[in-house]
Amino acid sequence: MVFPPKPLGFVKEGLNRMGLEISHVYEDLIFPDHSAYLIQFGIENHELNIYFNGDCPDDERIKLKDELISEMAGNIGFSLNFTGSFVMEQDEDEEIKLTFSP
Repeated sequence: MVFPPKPLGFVKEGLNRMGLEISHVYEDLIFPDHSAYLIQFGIENHELNIYFNGDCPDDERIKLKDELISEMAGNIGFSLNFTGSFVMEQDEDEEIKLTFSP
């Protein structure tokens, strides 16, 4: 399959198959409606980087990882990179700050 640059439609299709919606898109980041993980477009059009929320319990990560592998990799054809984790904080100005770690 040939993926266009930043293939948002394909990501949306995979999330919909998992019963999820996209709540927000910012530059190369996709925020699914549950915030247990973020999706970032990779260097290659077929790559997605997955960052799990630092607050997401390990057993939930395993379940979500299996769903992502099944739907995004298996059914859509993305290459998934489980890259690390993130923490989301809101400052006094109501701006969201993301901190990523490996």
